[in-house]
Amino acid sequence: HGEEKFHLFNQATVVAITSRWEEPSPLVARETAQIGRPAVAAVTGGIPDLVLDGQTGVLFERDNPDALAAALLDLLLTPAKANELGRNAALHAKRAFGMERYAREHDELYRALMAARTNNEPSSVSFHAK
Repeated sequence: HGEEKFHLFNQATVVAITSRWEEPSPLVARETAQIGRPAVAAVTGGIPDLVLDGQTGVLFERDNPDALAAALLDLLLTPAKANELGRNAALHAKRAFGMERYAREHDELYRALMAARTNNEPSSVSFHAK
């Protein structure tokens, strides 16, 4: 928990995310990327949207321990690859779920709502994240 978790992330070469549940946006996948570590993650729920296979980490079929072991060994035995995926993960995290993005999208939504209100348009404004 808390700082201890980030201390462990900082010492890790790779983080295994062996989720079995269909969680839409697991926090550990985002935290792993933000700290600049590649994830070896099960394909379940929203994980494939957070861990980009071969770019920011490695995805494996859920409940497949052989695939998990192979992916972990590959990254542990090729630290340059693990480092590259970790750098990519940090960049992806900044673009995909950094504070700048959230602030920009909230500002765009606010402006769209205010424009609709000023023009007496219906209050249902459609907003699509970029």
